[in-house]
Amino acid sequence: MTEREPLREDLRRSAAPSPQRDDRSAGGQGHRSTRGALRTLGRIIVWMMRYPYIILILVLAIAVAVFLRHMKSTSHIETTHTEAIEKTATQLTSIRNIGQWECMRITTEEIVDTTEKHLLGDRELTRIYHGTLILGVDLKKAEASWFTARGDTAIVTLPPVSLLNPDFIDESRTRTFYEKGHFDAAVSDALYEKARRQMLSRSLTPSVMDQAGENMRQRFEALFRSFGYKQVVFSQAGNIERSAK
Repeated sequence: MTEREPLREDLRRSAAPSPQRDDRSAGGQGHRSTRGALRTLGRIIVWMMRYPYIILILVLAIAVAVFLRHMKSTSHIETTHTEAIEKTATQLTSIRNIGQWECMRITTEEIVDTTEKHLLGDRELTRIYHGTLILGVDLKKAEASWFTARGDTAIVTLPPVSLLNPDFIDESRTRTFYEKGHFDAAVSDALYEKARRQMLSRSLTPSVMDQAGENMRQRFEALFRSFGYKQVVFSQAGNIERSAK
């Protein structure tokens, strides 16, 4: 090794950067940055204390913006709800205007006779009557509040199921089975009323009326579900009668 080589090595070592000096330099820059942030924060706090009304105006502006956005969203929901109410009201008017809603038909036949005894001989008359009884409800007899809505539940108050056609005997199909002697119109009318009473007695039994009521509830349940209601509750005279699930 020549004398110049140690000299060159010493020069390289002296030219290399000192790690300890760099750490001190970076630390100094960090401290200066922190002090600058603190000074900025202090100025902001002083400015806020000096002009508090500006902060109040900013808060109020933000609150008004949030309120207006909420009102815009709420207004849209109310419009949709109003349209739904108007649609349901129109449907209810149409349903009520129909008037009579049928739920059951009963076809029946009745044989009735009468005998009158006289000195000159007895008179006898036997006739066969045919009739079709129609059971249902007449919504024109329903109360004004026959329908109310609670969310997605429809509460329906129907009139009692009744006979919709009191003159249910088809006189065009009435025929005389046996007749002996002559009878006036009063006797024919009496036979007609006798046949009618017997048809009513045999046809409108409690079990038949219960089934007719169930048929009517099923019909209106399907109807109101088609309107979008998820549950239909039937009531009578203010009391819950049946809930359709």
